[in-house]
Parts: sequence; structure tokens; C-alpha cells
Amino acid sequence: MLDTGERGGLNIVNSHGLKSRLRTAPTMDELIIRYGCMEGPRNPTSADVCKALDDVESFALQSEEFCIEKVSNWQPDFIDGHRVIRCVREGPYMVAGTFGLESSPVLIGWLVLFYETDKQSYALAAPDSAESDFVDGYYCGGPLSVRSGCLVPREMAFEALEYFVDHHDRSPDLEWLSTSQIYRFR
Repeated sequence: MLDTGERGGLNIVNSHGLKSRLRTAPTMDELIIRYGCMEGPRNPTSADVCKALDDVESFALQSEEFCIEKVSNWQPDFIDGHRVIRCVREGPYMVAGTFGLESSPVLIGWLVLFYETDKQSYALAAPDSAESDFVDGYYCGGPLSVRSGCLVPREMAFEALEYFVDHHDRSPDLEWLSTSQIYRFR
């Protein structure tokens, strides 16, 4: 007898009632947390999102950001006889990273980005952030100038990421600005 598993697999139940797990190919909507090329948990839960935030803040995995995306965004391919993994970055997916000032190692907030399937992208923002001042700092090891209202506290970042894990979309209860509004190029 076959029984669909909760995490993208099949449970095969034999005549004695014993189950064994069979891994199947990822479904189109199966999500994964990634720290660069390193895989985190599949089908992340709220606890997994909280741990990812902790790991980035503490630099435990030597990563300043993580993403939650479809497992199918990383596809095996062969180029000139070599097996490679291609990242196709099809939305929707979210990226969250810490932001710090240029003159200080202290983190001042999280920058949370949402990428839709139609290549539109948005940044999580505090209410009334469209006209907030720009702040110069570092994001993922590089210099960046971004609207200060888009540097959100951990709790707001968690709320947005948790909603995405559950609904594969950005929360309608939070404010989002088009990324074309949030960056200043130096």
C-alpha cells in the first residue's frame, strides 16, 4: 500500500504494517532554505526560519544572508561532459540578510527581499518608508545605500519569512516597496 508522505516522499506500507520511506523528486512548490550554495532544511517550518535568522546573526555558517526558494531552482546539467548545478532563480523566493553601518560592526537591521515570478521584486518596509532617508552600509559583504525604512527589525523579518513559508507569497498585511524605490547607487 502507498501513502503520500508529508515531506515530498512516499511511505510504502508492507503487509505487516511496516513503513519504509521512498524519496521522490521535489515537487514544483517544495521550498528549501539555502545559505549561498549550502542547503538548509527542506519544507522549512517557523522553527527553521527562526534558526536561519539566528545562524546569520551569529555568523555560525559564515553567511550574511539566506534565501527561501524552490528546490527546483537548482538544476543538474552537463556542460562539456562535466556535471554542474545551475541556479535558475525562478520566483517566488525571498532573500534575507543583515545590514550594518560602514563604520561599525553592529547590525542595524534586516533587508528582506521578495522576488515574484514575473521578475518584479519588493523590499519589506516599515510603514511610510517610501520617503525615508538613505543610509550607507554593508549588505552581504558589499557596500550598499538603501532607504532606512527598509532595514527592519528581526521580528518583522521573521513575520514576512514565516508567511512566505506558509503561503509562498508576500504578506498582504506588511508594507512592501518596489526595489526600484529603495536603492541609491554611489
